[in-house]
Amino acid sequence: MERKYNMERPTRKNVTAAIFILAALYAVGIAGLSWERTTDLFRQLVPFQLLVSAALLFFFHPAWDKRSLIFFGIVFIGSFGIEVAGVHTGKIFGSYAYGDGLGFKLFSTPVLIGLNWLMLVYCTGHVVQRAGIANPWKEITGAGMMTFIDYLIEPVAVKYGWWSWYGPTIPALNFIAWFYISFVFLFIFFRMNVMRRNPVAIPLIAFQTIFFAVLNMIWFMMA
Repeated sequence: MERKYNMERPTRKNVTAAIFILAALYAVGIAGLSWERTTDLFRQLVPFQLLVSAALLFFFHPAWDKRSLIFFGIVFIGSFGIEVAGVHTGKIFGSYAYGDGLGFKLFSTPVLIGLNWLMLVYCTGHVVQRAGIANPWKEITGAGMMTFIDYLIEPVAVKYGWWSWYGPTIPALNFIAWFYISFVFLFIFFRMNVMRRNPVAIPLIAFQTIFFAVLNMIWFMMA
C-alpha cells in the first residue's frame, strides 16, 4: 500500500509569513545587487536565495506522494543532465559556460540549476492551471511564460557572471531550446497531475519575474 504524506492545510498566517519573507528576500536582493558597494556580497548570496525560495515553496506542497517525488526527480535530474550536455557540447542552448556564482558545480554545471528548473516548471504549471487554460494550450502557454522569464534572466546572469556566452549576443537557439524543454516538462507536469494547490507558487514566480524585470530596467536607465 502506497504511503502518502499529506500536509495539514496551511494556515493563512503561515502563508502570509512565507509570502512576506519571499517579498523581502527579492526586494533586498534587488537593492543589494543594484548598489555597487554590496554587489559582490549579494552575488555570493544567490545560492542562499534559491534555497530559501525552494524551501518555502515545497514546504507548502500538500502531497508528498510517489507521483510528486517521481516528477520532481524527472525535472531535477533531467534538466541538470540537459544543462551538462549543453555546457559540454554547445549544441542545445549554444556555447556557454557557468561561473562560480551559483554554488557547487558537478561536471562544470551548478547543481542548483536543476532546482531552479524545477521551481520554474512547478510555479508556471500552477499559474497556467489556475488561469483555467484548456488543452492543448496549457503547455504552449507555460512554455512561452518560461521562455519570457529566461529572456529576463539572461542579461542579469551574464552581468553577474552566473554564466557567460561564447559570442557577442545570446543565441536564438537558447530561447528555442528553453521553449521546447519547458514544453516537455510541463507536459509531464499536467499528465502526471502533480498540481496540488500551493499558495506560495504563484507569488514566488511573480516575485522572481519582478526581480529580473526591475534589474533590467535599472540597467537600462543607467546606460
